[in-house]
Amino acid sequence: MKRIVIGTTLAFAMERRVLPQVPALCADGWVVDLVCSPGMPEVERPNCTLRPIPMVRGMNPAADRIALRRWVDVLEEIRPDIVMAGNPKAGLLGMLAAKRARVPIRVLHVKGSPWETATGARRTAMKAVERRALSASTDVLVVSSSLAELLVKHGQTVRMPVVLGDGGSVGVDLSRFSPGRPDTRRPLTVGYLGRLATDKGLGQLVRAFDLIQSRRPDAQLLLAGRLDDRQPLTPAILDRLASDTSITWLGDIDDVPSFFGQVDVMAFPSSREGLPNVVIEAAASGVPTVGWDVTGVRDAVRHGVTGYLCPPFDVEAFAWRTLQILEQPRGAYCDDCVTWAHRFDQRRLTRLTVEYLTGLLEREGQPQHV
Repeated sequence: MKRIVIGTTLAFAMERRVLPQVPALCADGWVVDLVCSPGMPEVERPNCTLRPIPMVRGMNPAADRIALRRWVDVLEEIRPDIVMAGNPKAGLLGMLAAKRARVPIRVLHVKGSPWETATGARRTAMKAVERRALSASTDVLVVSSSLAELLVKHGQTVRMPVVLGDGGSVGVDLSRFSPGRPDTRRPLTVGYLGRLATDKGLGQLVRAFDLIQSRRPDAQLLLAGRLDDRQPLTPAILDRLASDTSITWLGDIDDVPSFFGQVDVMAFPSSREGLPNVVIEAAASGVPTVGWDVTGVRDAVRHGVTGYLCPPFDVEAFAWRTLQILEQPRGAYCDDCVTWAHRFDQRRLTRLTVEYLTGLLEREGQPQHV
């Protein structure tokens, strides 16, 4: 019997980025324990147990000490062969607890490095937390090649992290997405889907949209996503979203495929990513993306084929590339986008994940549970 503990900080991340791979792990003979903050429904699957541990995202030494103790208790009780935990908080606590509990294989699953766009003391502290988690791990798995290069370049780790396939944390369920028939009756539409936050570039997107409308006054901007209180938008941008009749904000949505059926180009001015699934989902829907040439985004867009990568924060270049797509016939990028998206197929990444974990176990010898 092979046993693995998989940890994330938040319940919704466990549901979206881990749970889709659990059936394949169980089918391969793994007993799976899931650790995340409370909030996820109980898992009704043999050989899979949910073990909630409250964890806070920000720095909170008192809460972190309690969570670390609970992590250690869980690991000492079940004695897993592997602990795999995603950063930042669950990655840190999971790796420290696994080392303390003498778990032989400790995989830090890095899905992004928020320190990359931080400054000053906050950047220093965030890098130190990540380094501590990395040093407690035996193996490092990351979601994109550019993220792996970032960690090595900045001295976070001397080991080149592993990237499975073309990258991703869980991959994209391609059965949910397909190109729709181009609707020539609706206006040209620029779309954005994601958190509405400063680090996602909403201010830059609004400025780019002004430049787009100076050439195409009929263009529309369709936004979907929740406001992020940790990085709130300025009052001026919020007023603009509420008052401009050419901008529609849908709020948080569940029907992502329907959203992509309403847009001609995905605008993604995020300043850093691990690997943005939403860009791959857009491609699977036949929709090209314009984004900055930054960590994570450059792995999700094939420049000139499935969209364009612009010099970071060059709003004029961003607007020009978006216009370049809008002025092409609808569907011009569709076939290339769909072909590209298949590189990130959830089934493929799940298979590679199972093979990776099995390989780690074979490297260390037989599992503890027989």
